[in-house]
Amino acid sequence: MNAKFDARSLDHRLLQTLRQRAVAAVNEGCSVAQVALVYGLNRRTVFRWVADYRRDGPQALLAKPIPGRPRRRDANAAPDPMQPARSE
Repeated sequence: MNAKFDARSLDHRLLQTLRQRAVAAVNEGCSVAQVALVYGLNRRTVFRWVADYRRDGPQALLAKPIPGRPRRRDANAAPDPMQPARSE
């Protein structure tokens, strides 16, 4: 995957895993440029993740809660496939 993408569009758990794998690759000896190229990220992003990890440890790579009130679901919207079906 050579094209860069906006990692903010990923699910929070997936983004957390991406951060952890990217930082682990750098810590194992890969260059930041190589990691950024392989994962399709900007080098600055990888540098920031590595710096956060070195400053605050593994906690720095965890997904943060999304601020604000949760979005309301539209009554006419398709059911959420991740929610269990309700018996009526």
